[in-house]
Amino acid sequence: GTPSAVSSRAIAVATFTSKLADDAQDGDRGLTRRIAARLLRGRGRRALATLTELGFPVALFVELPTCQASIERSSPRSVDAFAAPSRELGAQIFAHAARAAGHAGFAPALHDLGAALASWLYGWDAWFDRDADRRRRRFNAWDAAGVTNDAPIAAWLHARLAPARAAVLTLPNGGPKA
Repeated sequence: GTPSAVSSRAIAVATFTSKLADDAQDGDRGLTRRIAARLLRGRGRRALATLTELGFPVALFVELPTCQASIERSSPRSVDAFAAPSRELGAQIFAHAARAAGHAGFAPALHDLGAALASWLYGWDAWFDRDADRRRRRFNAWDAAGVTNDAPIAAWLHARLAPARAAVLTLPNGGPKA
């Protein structure tokens, strides 16, 4: 396949594999997660090898679960701090996609877009999973940050979309349409 297609497939597998490892570290012992992790084990290693060949910083995938756990243990009481590893991975994925597609000039804007979207997704996922995390006594970023109601969460999520919009507007043809 094309370099961008190969890169996209490898990023998808590496991302999913890293997410499964992070879930396991958070205490998810579900059968579905274990089966998926086993099925992806070899594919995950191959994806990382492919991404290494393409110049992607694979340490972001490999170290994500450990880095995330370290931040969670340090109790920063800030969802932005908890989201940092995901934000950086999202930024690098989007910037790498621009380079793999032969549009390196788009990399800075896509870096910012990926960072904003990954941060938003981290916060939304924690919000969506909050009740289940409480029932299972798992880590939840909003609870760890001391946020007890939905209004500040919604405001935080809304604020994370502003940098995404700004990044899109810097791309060619990303401006307002008539």
